[in-house]
Amino acid sequence: MDFRKLASSELANEFVRVRNLTEKVINQFRLNLGSSLDVKLSPTVNLPRWEFSHVAWFSERWILRNKERNKGATANLKKKLKPDQHVNSFLKNADELFDSSTITHDERWKANLPTEMTIKNYLDTTLKKILLQINDENPTTDDECYFYRLALAHEYMHLEAYIMTAQTLKFPISDYHNQLINSSFENSEKLIIKIFKEPTVDSKPEFIFDNETLNFTSPLKPFEIDSRPISIKKLMQFHQNEGYENKCFWSSEGWEWLSKNKKNILINFCSKKGSDTMQLQNWFGLNHFVNSNFPAIHINYFEAEAYCNWKERRLPSELEWLVANKVTGFKWGDVWEWTSSAFTTYKNFRSHPYEEYSEPWFEGHQVVKGSSFATQSQLKNAKFRNFYQKHRNDVFIGFRTAKYL
Repeated sequence: MDFRKLASSELANEFVRVRNLTEKVINQFRLNLGSSLDVKLSPTVNLPRWEFSHVAWFSERWILRNKERNKGATANLKKKLKPDQHVNSFLKNADELFDSSTITHDERWKANLPTEMTIKNYLDTTLKKILLQINDENPTTDDECYFYRLALAHEYMHLEAYIMTAQTLKFPISDYHNQLINSSFENSEKLIIKIFKEPTVDSKPEFIFDNETLNFTSPLKPFEIDSRPISIKKLMQFHQNEGYENKCFWSSEGWEWLSKNKKNILINFCSKKGSDTMQLQNWFGLNHFVNSNFPAIHINYFEAEAYCNWKERRLPSELEWLVANKVTGFKWGDVWEWTSSAFTTYKNFRSHPYEEYSEPWFEGHQVVKGSSFATQSQLKNAKFRNFYQKHRNDVFIGFRTAKYL
């Protein structure tokens, strides 16, 4: 089921499913963190009580408190949208507390946040009101469904972020990680791509994110690309050949990062346990035996770039990734994948009503393609454009290599 096309009762059913998942995650966080849901301040982890509240607030703000909700992506053409002042939030000061554009990451630890029980009530009450509104208004057109779909996508993304947080804090969330552990992986092959049709913006009237309006105009040369992301076995070969010790493979920025973070790289948590078996240590707080073709995960851009330099190859561009996706044998969806493409603004870009989605991040981020084992299946789409800063390795992210023919 593709969230981009949901309407009417399908939207209602999906809100129920996703909100139930969010509340199950809260319960698992409580089991591991206690009722306070407190964690230490960290640049890669959100304070759980804030993040769960933020999810409830986002759906409330853009659906229940949005008087322009039937106008879709064009609702902000003439003015910046603000919450309807005639509709009160479930919580006082919610806009100041839970709007990520107005409260900085560190300030969230200083804020007077609601209790776990209040947060659950916030999520439940908001869901019930959304369901009533769907029943009353029966949103059917793409404009009428736009903000409902946006709120669903937002919650999908936070569900994956919760799983990332759990891994960082070393406890499991349901069986998400087992989906990857129990998968079988084959050797990667080299795909030769000489004839291709460049992708264009999809003209079908369905939901799109504002950064997906990009038309690719750069010419492509014939190229070769891996059929799968790089495996742990291949990363281990880079390590054994002193790839993490040889400065010549690394950018100056990457070498500086490595010098400060050498203890926090995947290879330190892997060990060989036979000709075709590796042990992945302390992943979600557990040790796992995996096939050596298991994808290298938690790899940042600098490591991916250094590995490519060692192999005398390179990271694929976003356009190459999209073109290769049309070729038989191209496999994706287990880990997110770095590309060589910077996440930047482009001609004719226009922010959609949720203006903080793309525009603030157009500097200092790389385009990331695909999805991971922790991504909700409803969000998985080849045209989806994710983006991260180069140093991030807490993400479920890997890479594949390419080269010109």
